[in-house]
Amino acid sequence: MNPGEIYRLRIDLWAASKVFGAGHRIRLEISSSNFPRFKRNLDTSENPGLSARMTKASNTIFRDRDQPSAMVLPVMQGQAAH
Repeated sequence: MNPGEIYRLRIDLWAASKVFGAGHRIRLEISSSNFPRFKRNLDTSENPGLSARMTKASNTIFRDRDQPSAMVLPVMQGQAAH
């Protein structure tokens, strides 16, 4: 990716499952890493096994009319909550 360019991303959350009761709220947190679940990302484009240099990542989520963002969650009708 190049700084200053806007990219459209579609993120698959695999087989994630969560039941939300009536009135519950959902918070979405955006991160550029998932360490220690996945290897760390030094954000340098260098080999992470050899590099010791790190760079701070800066992410922007656009949410205006020209660059809309959305989180789409499926709703299962008629399913009993356990």
